[in-house]
Amino acid sequence: MDNDNIALAMGLEFAGAVGKQAANRIFNYVDYLFPYAGLRKRTIEMYEQGIKDSDKSLEEKAMALLNARKTIKELKEFENQATIAKIAVDAAKEGTDFGETSKVDEEWLSRFFDSAKHVSDEEAQALWGWVLADEFEKPGSYPKQLVRILAELPSRYAKVFANICALSVSAIYANAEGKPVSIEKYPFIIGVGDQYYRKTLDIDLDTLSELQFYGLIMLQPLSYNSRPGTNERFLYFHYGSLSVTIAQWGDNGIPIGNVMLSKAGESISRLISAHSMKKEISGHWERIIELLNINQVVFTTYPKLIIEYDSKGIESEWKVYKTSQEEAAITPAYSGSFPI
Repeated sequence: MDNDNIALAMGLEFAGAVGKQAANRIFNYVDYLFPYAGLRKRTIEMYEQGIKDSDKSLEEKAMALLNARKTIKELKEFENQATIAKIAVDAAKEGTDFGETSKVDEEWLSRFFDSAKHVSDEEAQALWGWVLADEFEKPGSYPKQLVRILAELPSRYAKVFANICALSVSAIYANAEGKPVSIEKYPFIIGVGDQYYRKTLDIDLDTLSELQFYGLIMLQPLSYNSRPGTNERFLYFHYGSLSVTIAQWGDNGIPIGNVMLSKAGESISRLISAHSMKKEISGHWERIIELLNINQVVFTTYPKLIIEYDSKGIESEWKVYKTSQEEAAITPAYSGSFPI
């Protein structure tokens, strides 16, 4: 098979994997002009065995085997890129422009695929695919710095970061009438050396320190505190199916744990939340309530926030009941959709 036919075969395979429209734009950034790249790995391995059984000199065999193994490596790199591209196309919203008219930066895309060829872990590939989809949906959403962080982040720490995201609590700030005005997400990790996190989620001081080094989180020995604004009278904490309304707090604000997400961490966390089914970590909510009680915050039954989720477990609609009568009649005082 000559190089032109190899390139054509590789192009058809890639286009079939990601769709014609996506291939038009993404195809240029996948290094597909490899020698023998259109061949399957087994074919190359058979070729490799043929070299060993040939009458070539030892030096010639060594050089030929080296080239064959280089081809296998390049084929695997292409497969990594194609897998990530297909994940992106499947995950993107309907109507997303993957064509030549999209406004994704050429240099960003080139750097992305150059790094993506090394990503073989399935969970990591999913994350890279989501980033690519989101960038095509909203060009400019992810700086080159974030691509660098993803490229350097070992898969083990990526999985731990996903576990941290599973701990995230929605903190929804409300005005004097109980109507939501803003929302934040807090991991609520309480005591970074606690065995609870090590045993349950593989989170410990070493992994948190590494994630801080990679620029995904911020870590401090004393709890961070949230200080609601002057027009924010109530605070709803919501985690999965669990929620509480806070009516009063001290001068230092409300404790929210020892870990905060950086801007890059928030970007990746939003992606994980948008594409992964929500799960409640056993015991996490109880630890949050214990911390709040220790700090003498005051809870109230009403106003009460009820959140509805879509089929993927993502927050979609919210309702606020100011009295038990409203809740019984299912007539909320306020309602709306996310994002707030």
